[in-house]
Amino acid sequence: MESLAKKQVVVKPRAVIRIINPETGEYEDTSAIVLGANPKYIDKGFVKIFVAFLSDLVQDRELTAGPVRLLLWLIEKKLDYNTLQVQYYLEEASKALNISIATAKRWNQILVKKKILRHIGPKAYGRYKLIDYSAVKGSMQRVN
Repeated sequence: MESLAKKQVVVKPRAVIRIINPETGEYEDTSAIVLGANPKYIDKGFVKIFVAFLSDLVQDRELTAGPVRLLLWLIEKKLDYNTLQVQYYLEEASKALNISIATAKRWNQILVKKKILRHIGPKAYGRYKLIDYSAVKGSMQRVN
């Protein structure tokens, strides 16, 4: 992805922009300043993490000490948003998060112990299901 520093940045104020989330059908009217090389399209993928789930995460000191990094990486990079399943290997997480394999394993065990992740299938395959009602992915599209 090219950085905006290499392109001419356009700042274009808009009074009201109506957007729709095609996953939920929700409309939203918002004031916005559009930054970018092509302000015609402001659609960017997003991940919606539910407030109750996020609140539980940040109030648990054992999770905020590290496992939440693994969880957010899984949500961003590995989660199948239709099934809430992830498949990954500790070596992969270790490299991506710049942590040891032992740390990745410990963080994973904490997420399983806290019932945020649940093993599905044989444990050797690294397949898990994220707790229901935690995160969804979608995209927002401009509505004229």
